Amino acid sequence: MNLEYDSDSDVLYLTFDDAECQRAYVENERGDILIIDKSNDRVVGCTIPFALYRLKRDGSILIPEIGSIPLNDKFRELVGQ
Repeated sequence: MNLEYDSDSDVLYLTFDDAECQRAYVENERGDILIIDKSNDRVVGCTIPFALYRLKRDGSILIPEIGSIPLNDKFRELVGQ
């Protein structure tokens, strides 16, 4: 899993699978953008707005279509937690 965090806009970019594929982008009701491999409908990444805010408020980041995002030490370093 690759993580990138934009602290100016509080947006977390996650990539679960770097393989080349035809991608579709779907926004859920929370404003998360899911990146889906069109060949198998698998989520290969997502863009999460208000990531640090949500982490502080809820203690985790939950995306209904994926579940709770495993926030490793790298993310905590990126956001200064």
